Amino acid sequence: MSGKRFLYGTHYSAPGYVLYYLARQAPVYLLCLQNGKFDQPNRLFHCIANTWKNVKTDHADVKELIPEFYQPPGDFLLNVMGLDFGVRTDGVRVSDVVVPPWANGL
Repeated sequence: MSGKRFLYGTHYSAPGYVLYYLARQAPVYLLCLQNGKFDQPNRLFHCIANTWKNVKTDHADVKELIPEFYQPPGDFLLNVMGLDFGVRTDGVRVSDVVVPPWANGL
């Protein structure tokens, strides 16, 4: 292997990773990053369990938790603005983030 070795090919706190989680709370910033349109529904944050699985199994997925995960009330997980994020290929409409059963009190 030539060249310097490294762990990640990107910076771990890139704005895209932060806005991935904040699409429902700060959509204007995500739209600026994505040239005025939301990303494909399959790539949007829609389920905590799926995001956790991807981070654990895909070496290129280096998302980290943002402070909003640790601060009540967790409204960044809710689509209170009624934004149309589209429908995933599995037929599920992207809206509120799917949370684990123990987090039903959101």
